[in-house]
Amino acid sequence: MNISPDALKKIEDMPWNPTKGHAQSKFREYSYTNNAGHKAYFQYYMDNGENLHDMIEHAFNYPSAMEGADLNDIAKAQLFKMTLKPAARKRFHNVLTQQQADNVNELDEILRAYIENRMSELGQRAAYNQIEGLKASKKPTSIPAYAWETLFEMANDIVNWVSGPEAKLTDETLRRVFADSFPTTWITQFETVKTDDMANTTMGAITAFMTKKEKDAATSRRNNEAKQKAAGKASKAVKADGQQAKPKYKRSNGRNGNNGSSKDTGKCNRHPDGRHLWIDCFENPKNAGKSKKEIIEAAKKRRQSQKDNNDGDDNHMIVDEGEAMAIDDGRHSPAAFDPIFSTIADETERDAFLEIFSKAPAAIQLLHGKGYIGNKAMP
Repeated sequence: MNISPDALKKIEDMPWNPTKGHAQSKFREYSYTNNAGHKAYFQYYMDNGENLHDMIEHAFNYPSAMEGADLNDIAKAQLFKMTLKPAARKRFHNVLTQQQADNVNELDEILRAYIENRMSELGQRAAYNQIEGLKASKKPTSIPAYAWETLFEMANDIVNWVSGPEAKLTDETLRRVFADSFPTTWITQFETVKTDDMANTTMGAITAFMTKKEKDAATSRRNNEAKQKAAGKASKAVKADGQQAKPKYKRSNGRNGNNGSSKDTGKCNRHPDGRHLWIDCFENPKNAGKSKKEIIEAAKKRRQSQKDNNDGDDNHMIVDEGEAMAIDDGRHSPAAFDPIFSTIADETERDAFLEIFSKAPAAIQLLHGKGYIGNKAMP
């Protein structure tokens, strides 16, 4: 979802930002002696106190981790120091000493004082920033709805753990803000299918509905990806079929020097729409080093020789590179070219005209228009 710059700033100003998720730390096992004098253990992770987000989460979750320990709150606070690295441990020791001097003996209050000491630079705006950021937060696509519910409720509870006069959101307001953190279309569907009165629903009901929407969206996304993949394969198959129908011509591999046609005297397959032989093609490797004029002159001599031998198989013409050849559409007749024919003085050129006209009369008209017939020698 798109988030405005103003909303993004509010989220970034939160003392504890739920969109970052939980701190990923390795748990350790700590031993202690309980009130009955027995050795016991608890598991928790360490924190260095450097990252404000992680430091708040570490202190906030500690009471829950020690809930079943047979110890009083001061003893639990003393054990909390074991979960801190040197710099943070020193800070907490000073806070604990001051709290005991002030006769504060509740674990939650001691830990809140530790957080406040670390956040002194924020003054009394911490709680306000936490609430405003929570209202602006949108669920990241990487966090499932059920996990987002836990993070969202924790972010609201932390309002009471940081400095400021503001209290955490009421249950009804929290449900409204939580629902609004999802895509707008999902919210509209929830209000239509379920209810738009947050007093008549629960966080669990909202989460269940949004979890289903997430699954539906994931299924739709997979189906679309499958369709795109299938379309891509079909496109490649069509392209492959087209290449089989229309041969793909490669450059000479250096062994036979001829990939344009099976024979030098065959039609040029490098230019299937053209009318010249492969042996007369400018791109034939065997013509490398020859000028275009030399290739054209050789083609003329070959045609003349074939004509003298009464071999009428050569139907091809050599044209300048890039020239388009007109195609006979069946609507021309020799009479239509009398004005052209009458301008040809050279006997050989007149014979060539008649031979070519029998195969492609439209080509004659094109060549005349370009000045090849009647004005200069035909190539």
